[in-house]
Amino acid sequence: MTRKIKIAICVVGAIILSIIDWRLGVGWLIGWTSLLTLEHFRNLFYSIILDEQQFTVKKYVGYIIFVFVILWLPLLLAFMFPSVD
Repeated sequence: MTRKIKIAICVVGAIILSIIDWRLGVGWLIGWTSLLTLEHFRNLFYSIILDEQQFTVKKYVGYIIFVFVILWLPLLLAFMFPSVD
């Protein structure tokens, strides 16, 4: 899918879920933002990893740490704010 279609799905889903409950809409947006961010940086990183002249272990470790932070951020927010009213 193209990036515009993914963003359109994200926005439409958030609007529909916000009508039901605004917390669902915010959670939907946080999840999609994480996924789109990972997709963007994954494409950038793969272009670096395929070019052996630019590849360093430091960049690879930094990317792995970045992925863990992005994946754990929604879960961390869910535990920090368990009952948002």
